[in-house]
Amino acid sequence: MLRLKLVKTAEEEEQNTRVGENGLLHGTVILKQLVEPWAFSDRTICADSYFASVSAALHLKRIGLRFIGVIKTATRQYPMPYLSRVELHARGDRYGVVTRFSENGTRLLAFVWMDRDRRYFISSTSSLEAGMAYVRDRWRQLDETPNAEPSRVTLTVPQPKASEIYYNTCGRIDQHNRHRADTLTLGKNLGFITGTCAST
Repeated sequence: MLRLKLVKTAEEEEQNTRVGENGLLHGTVILKQLVEPWAFSDRTICADSYFASVSAALHLKRIGLRFIGVIKTATRQYPMPYLSRVELHARGDRYGVVTRFSENGTRLLAFVWMDRDRRYFISSTSSLEAGMAYVRDRWRQLDETPNAEPSRVTLTVPQPKASEIYYNTCGRIDQHNRHRADTLTLGKNLGFITGTCAST
C-alpha cells in the first residue's frame, strides 16, 4: 500500500474541500488526493468504478497522468446509451468511440468490451488493438448425460490492450482484497459496544 485515505461522511469531506475541487465528482476528488505525489510523472492510473468517470480521466490528464477505469454508475458525459446499444456477439468483441476536447486537445477513448457481460471503460491512454488474451479455467458441463461429472476447460477471451493493462493492475488489487478478507480476516464487521469507561 502506497497511500491510504479514510473517507469520512459527505459533510466532513465537503468541509475539507480544497481550491479547485468544487464541482468535481466525489470519486475524482478522492482519486486526485491519492495520486498527487505522482502528478506530471506521465504514469498510468487504473481505477475501479468508485473513482472512474470522464471527469476523473480529464482531471488526471490536466495533472500529467494517464487513466484507465471501469464505468458503472458515474456516466455523466460518457456515451453509455450509445455503447449499450452496440451489438456484441461473442466474448472478446469490442467497440469504442474517441472524443477530443477542443479546449485542451485531450483525447479520451470510451469503449465496451464483452466478457461474460459487457464491461465499459474510459481511457486517456492505450488503444483497442489486440492485447494478450484473457485466459482462465472454468468448470463446464460438457457431457449432457444425467449426473455426468463436469469438465475443467480453459477459456481464452481476446481483449484490447487497454483492458489488458487495467486487469493486470486491478487484478492484483482484487487479490489483495481477497487476502485481507479471507486470509487475514480483516473484513469482519464489528458491532458497536455500549457502556461506560472510567480511568483511574
